[in-house]
Amino acid sequence: MKRRHFQIKLLIQLQRVSWRLVLVCFLLATVLYALQLPIASSIAFWSVIALLAVILTTILFLAEQFHTARLYRYWLLSYALIFILLSTILLKVYFTP
Repeated sequence: MKRRHFQIKLLIQLQRVSWRLVLVCFLLATVLYALQLPIASSIAFWSVIALLAVILTTILFLAEQFHTARLYRYWLLSYALIFILLSTILLKVYFTP
């Protein structure tokens, strides 16, 4: 049985940098909210958008790693997860009062 290798060093670096940046953005939004500045909600909103973008990028990267390793079941499950995530966001945005 052939051992499958994944190239995940780039993914690890992306995760480290992105989580720190998102943490700093939310910390900044919290401090600005405590100071009752109106820009805090905008920073928090864009931090959530950035967090979702990082999550989607991570899932896409892993899906392509599964495809390269010929693990097609996990590849399809990764894309199903992306579809579910995006459809949940769209349902929340367009169908809530």
